[in-house]
Amino acid sequence: MHLTVAQTKCIIILYKKKYPRGGTMKNKLLTVLIVIAMLIPGIIAVANYTYLKNTPIEYRNLSRVDITDLSGERFELAHGQDDATNRALDFFVSMNRNARSVDALPQELSEASAFTFTYYSYQVKTDYQYYFSLSPDNAYYVNDKGAAYKITAADATSFLCTAYARSLYGDNTPPVLTLSDAAPVIPSAIKWTFRDVDSQYVDYASAYETTKSVSSYEMASNFGMKFSREPDYFYVTISQNDTTLYQGEYGSLTLPAALDLDQPATVEVSAEWYESVDHIYAGSATYRFYANLVPPPSFSLISSDGDYAEQGSMLILTGKNIKNPSDITVTSSPDIEYTPKWFSNSETGSVYALIPIPIADYQEVDSFTFTVSSGGSSSTLSVPYQANKFSTLSGLAEATFDSEFEAISAQIADPSDGAIYFDGTFVNPVRDTAGLKGYGRMVDGTYRHNGVDFTNVNAGDSVSCGAAGTVAYIGNLTTGQSLVVIEHGLGLRSWYVNLGSVSAELSIGAQVEKGASIGTCGGGSLHCSFTVFDKPVSPYKFWAFTPTDNPDYLKLS
Repeated sequence: MHLTVAQTKCIIILYKKKYPRGGTMKNKLLTVLIVIAMLIPGIIAVANYTYLKNTPIEYRNLSRVDITDLSGERFELAHGQDDATNRALDFFVSMNRNARSVDALPQELSEASAFTFTYYSYQVKTDYQYYFSLSPDNAYYVNDKGAAYKITAADATSFLCTAYARSLYGDNTPPVLTLSDAAPVIPSAIKWTFRDVDSQYVDYASAYETTKSVSSYEMASNFGMKFSREPDYFYVTISQNDTTLYQGEYGSLTLPAALDLDQPATVEVSAEWYESVDHIYAGSATYRFYANLVPPPSFSLISSDGDYAEQGSMLILTGKNIKNPSDITVTSSPDIEYTPKWFSNSETGSVYALIPIPIADYQEVDSFTFTVSSGGSSSTLSVPYQANKFSTLSGLAEATFDSEFEAISAQIADPSDGAIYFDGTFVNPVRDTAGLKGYGRMVDGTYRHNGVDFTNVNAGDSVSCGAAGTVAYIGNLTTGQSLVVIEHGLGLRSWYVNLGSVSAELSIGAQVEKGASIGTCGGGSLHCSFTVFDKPVSPYKFWAFTPTDNPDYLKLS
């Protein structure tokens, strides 16, 4: 029994009452012995704590070890839990004992992330930091007193071959199955392993979320499914009313003729990721769920040139039945090195993305092909390519505008929604469209004119906004020329440079109607250009006085 100081004082007071002053020496000695006896448990506890804190970790004293890995995942190993856990605890102790003392950690490890091992010896808690890599010769630990030790290569290899080391093996997230609406499906069973430094597959040994219940998901009627890691084996069974409609490889799946689109379907999935020299991870998973069927995603593509595309063209990509635009991926051949930005339009229920065709020399290209994927469904869309029709020009002097273009674009915020303000061709910015310096490049190819200069203008002539939109930017170039940028939706912007004055009604975010005055012309000329975000596109595709083969291509539905 361990008494508190207050309890000890109380006993002494009672003793003095029974044996008042003047008692024998024997009584006084007995008092001292009683006090010492009552303090002994506390003294022993303090001594034991001090001993454990200053003694290397021993297996016989361990009650538990908690491991926090590089990803923050925590493992709790209690002594006596099972034989495998006991062996792991014994190994950690021997790993510490076998390590040799070093002056300090190598410089490259001093700021590296570390595993934290928290050792519990009775009531004493001690934290050690361990530094492992996939190289067994580069493993160290630092004890709670800051002393550094180098772990033997053999012990480091043994640790790297345990599930506790999996955070060292890169992206170890198990595969996720998603459906047409990007909803993740919870598996009914899953096993996931990784290949260690000895090329052996180690069980991931983690409690993944699984379910024995059958959940319902909204799913496209083409049964589009997608794994975050492509499986080697992907087997599907689809049934309705206890009748199997399809059973086989997912890659061969076609819409069953007897499928009732008004009834839910039961879907069962088996997937495997094989062990091989090319795979760091391997495993298997099974799923069972109900699919409430909806129309599958579909995509269409139109070009600002009508039936073809050229350098400077703008393509409009439309998607229908899309639940999650962020799930859409687009690849192009040839690669135009542009990632479309998708916007949902509440009025049409569709999603849209604008794609600018770069002003580049494409050799031996007959068409642009786009592969658009969403929720396990893919569409391949193509548009024929023709060499540019605009001619190379000389005498252009807008290099100053080009040099400031990127800085200005970076200041313009992207649209916050899928509102579309343009509808059909744009009205002319000025009345007299004669005397144009057009869109093209210098003969030597070193300078490109990204817009059109209207040269037959007078100072004070009104400048009209080509289409409805919102004001995205008002400012001045370093040359002093006034600049107004109008956002027409989906990232399509018209730029007006060298204004003599800017309408007092304009302010950032203000709405502007089609044909409304945005200011007046300055002296000399008015520069107009179009961009998709910060990518220039040919202005000739938009205005009514330069009709295309498809004059209504900007009318979206």
